[in-house]
Amino acid sequence: GNSSVDLVLMRLAEVYLMRAEAKLRNGDAAGALADVNVVRTSRTARPEQTPDPLTAVDTDILFRERGFELYWEGFRRGDQIRFGKYEDTWTEKTDTDVNHRLFPIPQSAVDGASGIDGFLEQNPGY
Repeated sequence: GNSSVDLVLMRLAEVYLMRAEAKLRNGDAAGALADVNVVRTSRTARPEQTPDPLTAVDTDILFRERGFELYWEGFRRGDQIRFGKYEDTWTEKTDTDVNHRLFPIPQSAVDGASGIDGFLEQNPGY
């Protein structure tokens, strides 16, 4: 259209962090480290507060860096599930049921999906 409003769908830092995770999970820790450091050292609005490059990276560090970079952008729940931390204790969280990693499927969808029993089954725990 004719809108002059930019709509941010994905940030470059998110792409670097996704690539770092893929590299790390496929055994390329050096490549993952390089990608994470690109993100860390690009925080230059206040040069005196720009973090030093990391010297090593593992999944815990990558999880932490995703939290710093993507704070309030709606990624944390998926990150927690993917990194195996969703059932951990964290602020204001009381539910540790592993079944709640998945959301319930609306019952109308289960009922109307097919005439075949078991075609669409409700997620466990709901």
